[in-house]
Amino acid sequence: MRFAGLEIAPDPASFAPMWTALVCFAYGVTAWQAEPTAPTAVPYQARGLAELRGALDRSRSTHLTEVTGWLADVPAGPIDLQEEDRYLDLRLSILTGPHLAGQIVTDHDRTVYASLFAW
Repeated sequence: MRFAGLEIAPDPASFAPMWTALVCFAYGVTAWQAEPTAPTAVPYQARGLAELRGALDRSRSTHLTEVTGWLADVPAGPIDLQEEDRYLDLRLSILTGPHLAGQIVTDHDRTVYASLFAW
């Protein structure tokens, strides 16, 4: 497996309208074709809410470590960041590089949205 893309949104409600298009047209088809069919399994076995929350926290931590590794493996190269648009304090910039591209929205120095992909 390797890094394909990263999506950052301010909150789940902001991300929800984009999810279907990303899964159907950006990542889903490629993943469906690339991944072997896995047997159906129960993802988390827990005897209560606290145990389930602990399992979810461990799973998130494991996935975060995995994604961080994928990001570190993206080949380095010069990155060009061009501001495309502004609205109030928000800036939309287009990021391009030899192995990475996408869009980033920042509010001063804070990233509020990012959609990046690597090849």
